Amino acid sequence: LFFASFKTQPYCNCSLEQKHNSKMSEPQCPLGYGSGKRTSADVGSSSIVECVLCRTFIYDMTKVIPCQCRYCHGCAIQLKDCLQCGRDVEGVERIADVDIGNGASQNSDEPRDHSASSNRKIEFILKAHLKSMSSCREQAIFILQMAARHERARNYHAALKRYEQVLEIPEDKDSIHLERAIALSKCATLIDMELSKEDANQQINNLMDTSARNKAVVEIDDKFRLAEHELKEALTSLPAVAPSVNDEPLQKHDQTAGHVLNAFSVLYSQWAYVLWNQRGIEDPNTSNTKSQAVEKLRQSLDYKVKAVHDHGEGTAVDIARSMYSLAQCLKALPGASVESGKEEILQAINELSSYISKLEQNTSGADLDNVESLRQFLSKMVQEIQECK
Repeated sequence: LFFASFKTQPYCNCSLEQKHNSKMSEPQCPLGYGSGKRTSADVGSSSIVECVLCRTFIYDMTKVIPCQCRYCHGCAIQLKDCLQCGRDVEGVERIADVDIGNGASQNSDEPRDHSASSNRKIEFILKAHLKSMSSCREQAIFILQMAARHERARNYHAALKRYEQVLEIPEDKDSIHLERAIALSKCATLIDMELSKEDANQQINNLMDTSARNKAVVEIDDKFRLAEHELKEALTSLPAVAPSVNDEPLQKHDQTAGHVLNAFSVLYSQWAYVLWNQRGIEDPNTSNTKSQAVEKLRQSLDYKVKAVHDHGEGTAVDIARSMYSLAQCLKALPGASVESGKEEILQAINELSSYISKLEQNTSGADLDNVESLRQFLSKMVQEIQECK
């Protein structure tokens, strides 16, 4: 959901995913790929730079045994069969950067031996590509997309490092408050994910002591608070825009405000999830975390309603789902009554019923499956209300 704020960007102007012999009309890669200045024969194949599993720049290069094919370390350890050659994977081995010696340029960080597969080479290409971009915001979005690809491939360590890299980008004339907020929130959720892994292994190995766990929880909370601050800065920095009249298209800045409000909603929803599932911390300040989670969900819902109703960012379905999530948490609170969450479910039913009616009037045959799934969700909520009586 965070990435709904961004218009889809090409992964790389030099398109590592294209075949090496493809022709490019306007190459803009800072290293000259496709321009005639350099060719794939000069610099080696894209597999040297790109991980086949997560489809982005390799992070922490690792070779699989025995075939020697290269991946990110976090991707390689997931494999049973090599995706490049099909051989069974018997083990993995990190590739350490070595002193290239006469292969390195004296006046540049660039390795002169372009066929050398090294983390150093990959980071050089990445830095060169980032330097070619026109703004810090373009850089931030590019790195966020890289991190998202790592995360989608379940390479969470690489994703965390890339999200942290966004926080190192100095701002220029373009504000990157929204991008920094996204990175901070994602860092928090990934650190929480690591805690959950520790909990799963706790009976086997005592992997994390109480002090380290407390430190991790404090770090998670700090990152969420910093993300909240960045979003507030993003919202206040937006120019004032008059609301649209007579269903006219929303103005550009108004749409941007909707993106920020939606990011607020996602932030508080993720924060609530972490608080609700917070792992047994021995701290009196965290004894009421489930109630805190409910408050975060209420904040998430408030921002979601503003984003949808005031700025057209999202639909009534998003509101209904947020209301339903809040209702489920209210019902699960200690001491909750049978009426807990009923009001929120009724509001969700009203939102969804109205939306389905509008959708059925304007829908095409291709949307019938979507309508049916929404009707099933509606029926589920109606059934819950009947059980409360």
